[in-house]
Amino acid sequence: MLSEATVRREPSERDMRRKRPPALSFLLRADTARRVARVVSLLALDFAGVSLAIFTALATTRTNHLLGDGASQAHALTSGFQRALLAGSIFILASAFIGLRATNTRGEAAPAAQVAEVPA
Repeated sequence: MLSEATVRREPSERDMRRKRPPALSFLLRADTARRVARVVSLLALDFAGVSLAIFTALATTRTNHLLGDGASQAHALTSGFQRALLAGSIFILASAFIGLRATNTRGEAAPAAQVAEVPA
């Protein structure tokens, strides 16, 4: 049995096939951009937290090792921080090297193989 609203089939003021208004489309895209920005910022915070934890562990290990060997506290702390900064510098240089050497293949066709001709 059909409901009373189905039987009446009154015409609606809004056409279901029409496109979204431009303002609504923009807001939907802005919401998507905001969500992507949130994910990227959280990933950056996670990366920074893990990096700081690693470098703190390196500095603490070096400091404790030198204090156990009888070095002064000032020397042990300085040496520990130097070790952590050196490791951080090496990590940044390695990342920069990888970034510079990596090929950008975004939408580019692979170059055709060039065959060298051998003189006869």
